[in-house]
Amino acid sequence: MLELLGPMFFGMGAGIVTGLLPGLHPNSVVFLLLPLYFRTGVDVSIFLGFTTGMATVHTFVSFIPSVFVGAPEGETALSVLPGHSMLQEGRGLEAVELTVYGGLLSSLIALISLPLLFLMIPPLYGFLSNYMHFLLLTVVVYMIWKEENRTGAVLVTVLSALLGLAALNSPITNTQYVLFPLFAGMFGLSVIITGILEGGSAPSQGRSLPVNVDQTVKGGFLGFFAGVMAGFLPGLGSSQSALLVKEMGDTGIEDFLVTMGGITTADLFFSLIALYVIGNPRSGAAVAIQQVMPEVTLHTILQVVGMCMVGIGTGAMVTRRIGREAASYIQRLDYKKLMYFVIGFVIVGSYLLNGWFGLLVLASSTGIGLMAASSKVKRSHCMASLIIPTILYYAGISFPLI
Repeated sequence: MLELLGPMFFGMGAGIVTGLLPGLHPNSVVFLLLPLYFRTGVDVSIFLGFTTGMATVHTFVSFIPSVFVGAPEGETALSVLPGHSMLQEGRGLEAVELTVYGGLLSSLIALISLPLLFLMIPPLYGFLSNYMHFLLLTVVVYMIWKEENRTGAVLVTVLSALLGLAALNSPITNTQYVLFPLFAGMFGLSVIITGILEGGSAPSQGRSLPVNVDQTVKGGFLGFFAGVMAGFLPGLGSSQSALLVKEMGDTGIEDFLVTMGGITTADLFFSLIALYVIGNPRSGAAVAIQQVMPEVTLHTILQVVGMCMVGIGTGAMVTRRIGREAASYIQRLDYKKLMYFVIGFVIVGSYLLNGWFGLLVLASSTGIGLMAASSKVKRSHCMASLIIPTILYYAGISFPLI
């Protein structure tokens, strides 16, 4: 285990960088390093430690740009809306810390329940896979039915679904990269542009409030259960399972941020465990580990669990520290200038990652996000860009999913 510590700490440093830079995902780094690993023939433990450390810390730190600058990635997209709302109330640091509490609690629950999950997941895996598309479709219909402007909700849902299908199935770009302009437009730029037009600015950010134990426990358990689904079921990611929780449970914005933090951390944790329990990699990190270690043993998985726990503790501390700095720094900036910089960053990033197709996706997704705002319907309908492809996947209609 000691030989894993050095690579793991380097990986955790890389996870801080990927978390703070929207569009730079650990999967990109891992798959760039895979050819180097095979050429150099370094010890597999080095690759294992680096990958686990980076992926774990990233799940915490990535909420900082989502809350403070509205630049999300796939796993944190839904956190932008409540996070931005709390930022406007001077509670941006609290929003970040709520995600940290969720990640810590859900991982603790996961660790305690690990022996039980080893026994229960294989039979549940086959059962839920057969009915997941009905459950997801029910959620989509229920979301639309709750809206006063159902016509607007249907229009946003359909357009989001069509854009998602086009983007995820495009032969001219990597589906992993195209999620950046897809979500940055729907949940990032559309929110930023609306705020600029309405003359919004970031107020002074106060310190976070004391921990609400009931709120944290509720969000942690919801994040744990949603993370189990996301980590073990094919085609179901953090965003889809978060939407299930959001629509099926009575959650306020604080509860939901705790839940989101729990989901992203638990999803990674269980996707790695799935290598041993069901023999199916459920994340980029898990795929990479399987490539270098075709035979995953119980000993290896226990090593991964230990590294995850170290990464979770480190990620939580680092995120709180950087969150405090971000809350203090944003008060000294011209908020509108910062938002213009973020818009420019997202445009350039979309082009560098996906070329002109990325800019087309970004423009389309931003338009759909603005349409949702002008129609007075929830932007969460934009998640149809992933939900509908997932429904089609479970229904047996072949569409490649991220």
